Amino acid sequence: MNATSEVIRNGTDSTDVPGNLDVASIGGRADWYVDGVELRFRNGAVHIYGGNGGNAQPLEELDAGEVIVAVEQRNLQVGHLGSALLFHLSSGRTITVSGQFGNKKCKQKKTYEAPRGHLIHELVFKGCELVDVVTAVRKR
Repeated sequence: MNATSEVIRNGTDSTDVPGNLDVASIGGRADWYVDGVELRFRNGAVHIYGGNGGNAQPLEELDAGEVIVAVEQRNLQVGHLGSALLFHLSSGRTITVSGQFGNKKCKQKKTYEAPRGHLIHELVFKGCELVDVVTAVRKR
């Protein structure tokens, strides 16, 4: 079976933007697959997606000025939130939340990229599938 890959080059642009969209850290919960993921913002807000099963993975801090510019979901067909979620940052660094099978053969992946000059600050799931991201103009 060939792997399928889909890249969506834009997300839904947010018109009602909260004051501070800087993600401070990314963490998650996983066992065999990704059970949940959380985005912690510098203003104290926390966005949690998925469930609370699995084991907590350590939060990974974003450096000052780093923002999320793309999100990749792998093997969503397995359920949960897939086998891995990869957060690609403006610095070129990638933060990965994955289960034990996150590094196995990738049969399906979907990537959402923010338009140039934008950042991703919210994820939209329909069941276990990442179906959109919410973007905003990046403040410099």
